[in-house]
Amino acid sequence: MEGISIFESHESLASGHFLEEGVFFCYCRKGMLAFTYLNAEGRLCEGDALVLKNPARSISSLRATEDFEMVGVFIARPLIPRLEIGKYATDARRKASVYLNPVIRMSRERSREVERSFENLRRRLAATDAFFYEEAVTLAVSRLVLDLSEGQLEGYLAQEASSANMDIFYRFIKLLEAGHYKEHRDVSWYAGQLCVSPKHLSYCAKAAGGRSAGYWIDSICIGNLTRALRERPVREVCAEYHFSSLSYLSRYVKRLTGTCPRELQ
Repeated sequence: MEGISIFESHESLASGHFLEEGVFFCYCRKGMLAFTYLNAEGRLCEGDALVLKNPARSISSLRATEDFEMVGVFIARPLIPRLEIGKYATDARRKASVYLNPVIRMSRERSREVERSFENLRRRLAATDAFFYEEAVTLAVSRLVLDLSEGQLEGYLAQEASSANMDIFYRFIKLLEAGHYKEHRDVSWYAGQLCVSPKHLSYCAKAAGGRSAGYWIDSICIGNLTRALRERPVREVCAEYHFSSLSYLSRYVKRLTGTCPRELQ
């Protein structure tokens, strides 16, 4: 079909195939392709997709591993308005993201969907005797672009979730650094201060800090508590840290250090 071309070699990116304006979509089946884009180094690895506007002017210095395998499609600019891709074509955030980083890294499930969409497009292009050939090809291209956009959206959501987790974790640590562990050593109190559930706070702490919220409370508390026990009387420290009794203090310290408070003095 005029305006659409399938490619299976990265060498096509460095050739004169893409002198006309358009968009190149590529999927990496195997291996790795290194390249220079906007004077920065980029890498396309197995399961990744690549989206390039006017590739002849944007990418250079291609270096592929020996096992590199890909499938790509070039869509000429005049054909793009005919595609049923909705907001994908006009979303400013997507355009900015693709411009800054043309590589789309996807989940394994989404990656398989994209690969299947490429294969479907190849079959549709080859079936030139189909009654509705151009319509079928156009729909296949639209499906491919939408699958890629969903892969890109997954990246957005993952990044936003990671940022939100880090923000909650950072504010949680700030509460601990402010000394609230002296009176509060339960996750629910910190969750209440941060307006999240204890379960969500623990999730954020593990996602951003690698450990549960309870671990961080005990870790920061015990370091300061054992230091205080070495410097001051046990009863004084017990009152400062709001333990209900000396035995409760002793059990807490022994659980975390294996040592009784008096042995630290």
